[in-house]
Parts: sequence; C-alpha cells; structure tokens
Amino acid sequence: MRILREGKFKSSFFDEENQIFIDVWNEATADMKLDEFREELQIQTNFIIQTGAKLLILDTTNFRYSIVPEVQEWIANHIFPQWVEIKVAKVAIMVSSELIPQLSIEQTIEEETSGTFKTFYFDKREKAIDWLLGKI
Repeated sequence: MRILREGKFKSSFFDEENQIFIDVWNEATADMKLDEFREELQIQTNFIIQTGAKLLILDTTNFRYSIVPEVQEWIANHIFPQWVEIKVAKVAIMVSSELIPQLSIEQTIEEETSGTFKTFYFDKREKAIDWLLGKI
C-alpha cells in the first residue's frame, strides 16, 4: 500500500496490487470549512486520475462534516463528472459512525445520476475490497 498523502482531514493511499484508491477521513473534519472540503475533494479526484484507479474506497467512518445541499449539488456538477470521464467503476463507502454526516454522504451519492459507477456501503473494509474485486 502506497501512501499518497497524509493531510489534516484525510489520508490517501493506493493499493497497487488491487488497483484500489483509498481515502480515510478523520475526525478533524468536524472543524473543516467549505473551501477546505472542496479542496480535499479536488485533491482526491486528482489522485484518482494520477493512479488510474477505477475502484475506490472512501472510508468515512470518522467523517464529521455535514454536506449541505448546495455542496452536494457542487459535487454532482464538478466532482462526479470527472469520475465519469475517467471511468470510475465502483465506489465502496465505509459508513460514518455519525448519523447526520452519513445521511449527507448518502444524499450526495444520490446526486450522481449517470449510473456510470456502482456504489455500496460497508462496515468492514475486507467486505468492501471483496465487493470491489467481484468476490461477493
């Protein structure tokens, strides 16, 4: 597993063996500002482009930021189209332990309507990897 970045709000990794991009958000997201969140999403997308990953794990277990509807729409208009263009195939999301952030994540994912990539929610990373690799 190659470390791509260890930041204030999340760490990014690339599993070269399985070609999986992994983002692990941390509890500092509780104090994250809107511009910081947008910057983190663009950094995330840049790493996905650089690695050529088509399989993603977004570990939001410790994610504490609530994504408001305007930002959900921004993601749908600015981030998801980039994912579609680079042909992301599957996105495994590790569920947040906090209800409101988890609901905002789910609402954001629902904004993606192209059907280009599949999304599923998991509570264990091993299950997420198995799903991404087509083992379950």
